[in-house]
Amino acid sequence: MSPFQKNLQRILVYLFSAISIIIIILGIGRAKKSNQISTAPDQPIATDLGTSTDGTLGGTQVAGTTTTTASAKEVAFSGSPYKTQWGNAVASIKVTNGKITSVTMPTVPNSPPSVYAEPYLIAQALASGSANIQGVSGATVTSLAFKASLESAIAKANAEATTQGQTVITANPSASVSGGSSTQAPAVPRRFRHDDDDDDEFDD
Repeated sequence: MSPFQKNLQRILVYLFSAISIIIIILGIGRAKKSNQISTAPDQPIATDLGTSTDGTLGGTQVAGTTTTTASAKEVAFSGSPYKTQWGNAVASIKVTNGKITSVTMPTVPNSPPSVYAEPYLIAQALASGSANIQGVSGATVTSLAFKASLESAIAKANAEATTQGQTVITANPSASVSGGSSTQAPAVPRRFRHDDDDDDEFDD
C-alpha cells in the first residue's frame, strides 16, 4: 500500500470517528431534553379569550380546549291573524332570553290609518316589551287587532319557553308605551282617515 493510500485511509477513519462522536453527543442531548419534558408537571395553560361587545361570547382556553359561553338564540313567533273590515292584522316577534328584540307587522289592513299607525304600534310593543300598548287614535280597530295578534305571539313564545325550561317574556315596566307621548296615544291625521275612492271613513 502506497503512502498516499495510507494517509487517505487514516483521514477517512478520523472523519468517520468524528462524525460518530458528534452523532452520539447530539443523541444524548436530545434524550436529556425528552426526559425533562416527560418529567415536567402537567399544568394546563389557561388563556382568557375575552368578551365581545354584547357580553355573549368569550371563555377560557385550557390545554387546547375552549369553553365558550353560548350566544343568545333569537327565536321568531307569529301571532294569529285578526280580521278587520280592511283585512287581517298580524304581529310577529323575535325573542332573545325572554326579551322581545324585534316586532314586525307582516300583514297590515289595507287602509291609510292602518298603514300610518303601523310604525307607532311596533314602537309601542318594542318599548313595553309586551302587549301592553296604547294603540293609535283614529286606527282603533287596527290597534286592537294588532294587540290581539301580539298577545297571541307572546303566548306562543311563553308556551315554548315553559316547555323547554327557558325564561318567559317579561315586560319593561319603566318604558314609555305611547309611541311618542307619555300621556296620550298618537293619533292618525284627518287626511289619512278617508278613502279617496268612495269617501268612506276608516276612522273607527
